[in-house]
Amino acid sequence: MIHELQRNEFYKCYELIDKETLLEAAAVINGINSGRIFVDSLDCPATAIVWLGNNDGFLFIGKAENPTLVKELNEWIDQFLKKEVSQLGLTWFEAIATHESWYTFFENAFTHRKTESWHQEVYKIDQKKTHFSLKKGYHLLPLDHSLFNLPNVFQNVAEIEKKINECWDTTEAFCNQGIGYGIVYKNEIVSICYSGFVYKGAHNISIETKASHRGQGLAESCARAYVNECVSRNVLPYWDCMIENKPSIALARKLGCQKVQQYTGYTFPF
Repeated sequence: MIHELQRNEFYKCYELIDKETLLEAAAVINGINSGRIFVDSLDCPATAIVWLGNNDGFLFIGKAENPTLVKELNEWIDQFLKKEVSQLGLTWFEAIATHESWYTFFENAFTHRKTESWHQEVYKIDQKKTHFSLKKGYHLLPLDHSLFNLPNVFQNVAEIEKKINECWDTTEAFCNQGIGYGIVYKNEIVSICYSGFVYKGAHNISIETKASHRGQGLAESCARAYVNECVSRNVLPYWDCMIENKPSIALARKLGCQKVQQYTGYTFPF
């Protein structure tokens, strides 16, 4: 049977973290970022499923060679998870792992489902400061306490706060442990780059630019400001994107990124 851990029980999964574990899963397990954890045993978990707080997938860690897990996982998905995700408007299940044993497990467990797979790449960004400039009319600002304490300064601060709180319990937690920058045009924040997940001095980058302001180099400028701050704080920025996302990979390479990991995800409709 698959059980849900309470937040004060997440420590039971510490030993499941290894060098291949994705930063996002480790961040949730250590209580830094928001998320839920489901395990095969409440007393001594051998397998854990980390449901990221931003609903960006279910990360599988620990032992894949678990003889009862196939049946239990499918029952959990059909009898429990479908109800949970329906309330959130989610229509696809995304299973993500970094070990080959899990890929074999997914292919065996989901034979009766219409499953597709995709590939992700993780990049480590060189820790060196770089110069950047902004076109006339745009200016840079940090995503910090001063911004969120004065929510009426820009028209979409609440929107930015909601986006950040998909990964963090509160903006206070983000401001204390994360890094973020935004680019402003007139009275609106039109591009943001911030720490989605944080674990042991490594920061996973989240970046977004409004469609009406794309194609002007804002994402690159915002990312360079973010990386420069990471260098100042001596933390390591990481970039994670789908192999098919050529613009994202191109931007990662512009920033001097080096690929350090590749992994696979499996998805099917609920």
